[in-house]
Amino acid sequence: MDVFPYYPFRLKIVLAKISPATEMHMSPGKSRPHSIPGDEALYVVKNLAENALRSGDRESAWQHLKSVTGRLNDFPPSPERDALFTATAVELSNVSFVLGKGFSELTDTLQHALPAAERIGDRRSMAMINLHLGRLFYFAEQRDSAMLVFERGKLAAEDLGDEDILTQSAEFIGLYYFIQGRFQEAIGYFERAAQSFESEKSGRIINPSGPLWLSYCAAFSGQFHRAIGTLDYYRRLAIEGGDHGLANTLRATLGIILLGIKKTREAHFHLSGAFQEARRTKNVLAGYFARGGLAFHHFMEGRIEEAWKWVVQTSEEAATAGLIRQYASPIVLETLFEAHRKGISPGPMNFPSEFQRLMKDPNIHLRGVALRLKALEEIDHNAKSNVIELLLTQSETYLLQSGDPVQTGKTHIEMARLKLREGDRLGARALAEKARKDFGSYMDVFFPDDLRPLLALESDATLLSESEDHLLGMFADVIEELSPSADFDLLLTNTVKSTNRYFGAERGGIFWFRRSA
Repeated sequence: MDVFPYYPFRLKIVLAKISPATEMHMSPGKSRPHSIPGDEALYVVKNLAENALRSGDRESAWQHLKSVTGRLNDFPPSPERDALFTATAVELSNVSFVLGKGFSELTDTLQHALPAAERIGDRRSMAMINLHLGRLFYFAEQRDSAMLVFERGKLAAEDLGDEDILTQSAEFIGLYYFIQGRFQEAIGYFERAAQSFESEKSGRIINPSGPLWLSYCAAFSGQFHRAIGTLDYYRRLAIEGGDHGLANTLRATLGIILLGIKKTREAHFHLSGAFQEARRTKNVLAGYFARGGLAFHHFMEGRIEEAWKWVVQTSEEAATAGLIRQYASPIVLETLFEAHRKGISPGPMNFPSEFQRLMKDPNIHLRGVALRLKALEEIDHNAKSNVIELLLTQSETYLLQSGDPVQTGKTHIEMARLKLREGDRLGARALAEKARKDFGSYMDVFFPDDLRPLLALESDATLLSESEDHLLGMFADVIEELSPSADFDLLLTNTVKSTNRYFGAERGGIFWFRRSA
């Protein structure tokens, strides 16, 4: 089959040949699917898609690619059609991710493309289609199916072994490790994926999700500044390249990462902006991340019931688009847990059901977080210390394997509190020191005030700096922490915490008297 470049006059001729009027004059034994002009029209539309990609018009390219795969579904197979179908399906998958939509229909398309690649013995396309299906199954909460096709595609790509296939498969092999919570193994693949996305020539999209997963890996490895820098850089790069849908998805992810280090004001700015843009452009993926991030913002501001409503609404809307319980951030579990603690009515997503699911899930990262939260629930129920200690020890084991120092530090904090309840102050201090090491430069963000006295040495009191600059900086921190909140109890709590930190007090309180009538 001759693949010709697009010319307007040629397009008119081909479309005229396959018009309904032409079909009416065909002999009874013939039909359009078997006609050469019909095949030529598919190549014309494919060329239109490629031209649109080169010009940066992702939406038009997506429409053209969908048109080709949709029509090929109705045509009888042939080697030429199978080759066209497999190439178009993989390209459609990449463009769909850039635009953040079409995931439900895409799964069906790729599942039809896989046997087409098998019929023509195209091992490269078979490997890539399996990897693309793995990402979609992961989005749709079909974790077992995702792991199966990821492993199949990964082995096929590694067996082929050339630089091109290893580069094209990088983000997917990274995602294979990422969904297991194995971030140290995943990050190298995402670095390669992000680099290839940046250096790829116009007209071809590969590894568009590489920067997104790379930023998550960096954040979950305690490298928050790297995560923020990665998202900001690739977001600007996407805007310059005309990939506004991808840029908005990266912006929503940036908001979630900022929430992770309690930069709530900056996070809200990016999340609300991304949410409005996603609604305008019907970008399902960016809207899902942004709406979910806004739910967690409500949670961090003390509006638990409002956060819960947003979580439920987000999960319901996303399910219709093929995004089912798709989350990687521990903030999701923490929000569900606090809602569960406050007795808010459970919906499709709730902490007890998520805990049971994660105990069977391959993700050791979220499993470690869930076990720590389960230990807190057992503390609320006055469980025995050995039960709580076992849960925390299991949490520590999984989180150390995942390589997340912040979540490991949070588990060490709860282990220190358990030691204090048992009267073992030396053991508590050792665990508090471990947590301080885990948090590193983010100690002031994550280390709780109630355990700070465990870190103080007797000689520290004489070494405290009393310079004007130091005191002024501490006072500025107090003012920043006293941001308005709809939850009055939360506002008072933050007031006590910030003033305790300013004065170096171990305990503090506010006596609040309401004005009498």
